[in-house]
Amino acid sequence: GGSTTVTGCTFTCGGFQMHAQTGTTGTISKNVFTVPIGADGLRLYSLSAGNPWVVSNNVFDGTAGAATGFLYTSGTPGQVDFVYNTVDSFDIGLYLDDYPSTIQNNNITNCVSYGIRGFGGTPPAPTHNTFYNNGANYGWYTAPLNSVTSDPLYVGSGDYHIASASPNAGVGLAFAGI
Repeated sequence: GGSTTVTGCTFTCGGFQMHAQTGTTGTISKNVFTVPIGADGLRLYSLSAGNPWVVSNNVFDGTAGAATGFLYTSGTPGQVDFVYNTVDSFDIGLYLDDYPSTIQNNNITNCVSYGIRGFGGTPPAPTHNTFYNNGANYGWYTAPLNSVTSDPLYVGSGDYHIASASPNAGVGLAFAGI
């Protein structure tokens, strides 16, 4: 158990992996992951009876071929919230072996195979996300609700904030506690 917080870090030689025990909580927020080809950005394993937040992270690889932006696998579905993240240029943006509680207000763009890919069970419908220029926006997953499929208009040059003229401006949904 316990709490893990990783905030404001920059990872440039690979991603971050958290293998949690029962009852682990915490926040992974406001980090930048620049991931080399073939590596994952953020891996979360074996979370149970906890509820970490993955909030406001930028995960990108300029080669559009690294493995996965976020990989989540757990013994217990519904144990993590993915909100306000940007994932760009991976093979799969968000790979879910089990399902998080929430997938909301994320930008998932330029992924070769899938924006979101998951397996088995009944996942929650992702809501108020942007899917743009992915091979497929989702696979084995519930259709996204209230999502945008147009170019989010990133500021550019490594700045993944959306520009003021973005079709995403003002379309997100408030998330309690953040």
